Amino acid sequence: MKLHLILILAAALLLPACTSGIPITITSIADPDANLAAVQTFDLAQTSTNEPLIEKNLLRIAERELTSRGLARNTTNPDVLVAILGDTDERREYVPPSTSYTPYYEPGDSFTITRKRTVNGTVVRSRQRIHTTGDWVYIPHTAPGYERTVFRKSITIRLLDAGATTDNSDGSGFDAVPIWEATVTNISTEPDLLKLAPLMIREALAEFPAPTGKPSRRAVYPSNK
Repeated sequence: MKLHLILILAAALLLPACTSGIPITITSIADPDANLAAVQTFDLAQTSTNEPLIEKNLLRIAERELTSRGLARNTTNPDVLVAILGDTDERREYVPPSTSYTPYYEPGDSFTITRKRTVNGTVVRSRQRIHTTGDWVYIPHTAPGYERTVFRKSITIRLLDAGATTDNSDGSGFDAVPIWEATVTNISTEPDLLKLAPLMIREALAEFPAPTGKPSRRAVYPSNK
């Protein structure tokens, strides 16, 4: 039994470490007539009356991300205005049963055989210990299904052409024309939108000015650039 335990621990150390990324879904759309590559400056547009502090924090994160990408903030004559909306929705979801496998080394058999041979007319017997090769087996463990509380967090970023106006019929509070928009969502047990916002906004703005071509559903990591 001690040998089995040692072998199991050794196998666990040899298995590659798994790091879970943050799952997101992202979509983006652009005005086909807009020259997004020409955008060099931006300003922030705060519009929320329900969650002004969350919106302000999200805008500051977007500002840092855009600045790191070479754009400059211009409060007097920007190319675009950045509007942002964050939302969190609590819900219940069912997690189905799952099966995992624990590696276990099963040693081979060991037995003795007797060999006979004749030496100068005398029968000589000798014994030989035989060991067969062991093998790894995987023991299944099934966890039952259960319900849990998850939070659907979404951030929508809209870039507005600061030099064009509309009749403001959509009630958005701005008369600037939208030229690009991205929405990124995450469904997980993490309730804090601001905690994941830097990753979510980074992935959203990476689709500007041109799409990255990454899958719309993917996992992101803090170290990704």
